[in-house]
Amino acid sequence: MYFANITSVNIDVDGSGIFDVLKNLTARAKVSDALIDNTAFYETVAVEDGERPDIMSKRLYDTEQYHWTFLLLNPQIKNIWDDWPMKYSQLVEYCENKYQYLAADVPATEDNDLNNKFIIGEPVTGSISEASGILKEVHVNLGYLVIEPTSISNQVVTAGNFFTNSWYKIVTVGTTDFTEIGSSANTVGTIFKATGIGSGTGTAEGIPRIFNVGGETITGLDSQDSISAGFVKSQAYAPHHHIDDSTGDWVLRRLAGTTPYSYFDYESAITEQNRNVKVIKPEHIRSIAAEFIAAMGV
Repeated sequence: MYFANITSVNIDVDGSGIFDVLKNLTARAKVSDALIDNTAFYETVAVEDGERPDIMSKRLYDTEQYHWTFLLLNPQIKNIWDDWPMKYSQLVEYCENKYQYLAADVPATEDNDLNNKFIIGEPVTGSISEASGILKEVHVNLGYLVIEPTSISNQVVTAGNFFTNSWYKIVTVGTTDFTEIGSSANTVGTIFKATGIGSGTGTAEGIPRIFNVGGETITGLDSQDSISAGFVKSQAYAPHHHIDDSTGDWVLRRLAGTTPYSYFDYESAITEQNRNVKVIKPEHIRSIAAEFIAAMGV
C-alpha cells in the first residue's frame, strides 16, 4: 500500500535522453517532516516482541492497512527486514545468517597471544573434533580467529574431489590407491582422514566433523601455530568490542577488568533502540493518512 500511494514521474536518470518511469519519493517529505515535528499528531509506542508492522497496525487502529505509516514517522527504520525490532529467535537467526563464519574465541591469557601467529588462508583443524576449515581473519586486539568450515557433507564423492584433512569412508576402491591419501587400507568401509584430493575412480562418503562449540585447540597446518579456543561457534558471538568493567567505556581487551561485547549484543542493542517507535494517534490516523495519500498524488 505504501508505494501504491506514490505517483510515478518521468526522469532522465543518466542524461541520455531516455526517460524512466519512477516513483516520486521526494513528495514523502511534505507530510512526514510536518508530522515528526508536531507532537499533537503522534505518540511513542513500544513494538511488542515478534510484532510485525501489519499486526501492530491492527492492534492500534483495528485494521492492518496503516502499517506503512510507521515508516513515515520513523526515518531510522530504513529497511523493514533489518531495522524493524525482532523477537529473540528472529534475532538469533538473523545474526547467525549475517555472520556466517565461525569464530574461535581466544581467552585473554599470557599464553594465548595472537601476535605474529597463523597465516591467513591456511587450513586449520580442531584437536577434539578433528574438524577442518580455512582461516579467514585474525583479530589480534579483539582476541579471536575467523574460520570458514570446510564444506563437506555425507554425500559420496569421487577421488580427485576430496578435501584435505576431512574424514571419509571408502565406498568403492576402483583405481584409487587410498593408502596414498591417508587410508590404512584399500578396503570398502575403511574410515580415513584425507591427506590429499586423491585420483582415480574410487569413491568415498564424507563424514562431517563439526568444531567443538565448547572450545578446543585450533592448529594451523602451514604455520603449526596453535591457540586454545574458549568456544568455536558463529561469529555473531565473537567480540564486537570490549568494555571496561568499571566505567563501561569501549577499551582494548586486557588480561583482567574487561568484558567482551559480542556482535549479537550489538545487533540486539540496535533492534532494542528501534523498539520504541512514533505512531500516529488513533484519532488522527484517517485524516493524516488521507493527507499523505493526497500529497503523494500531487
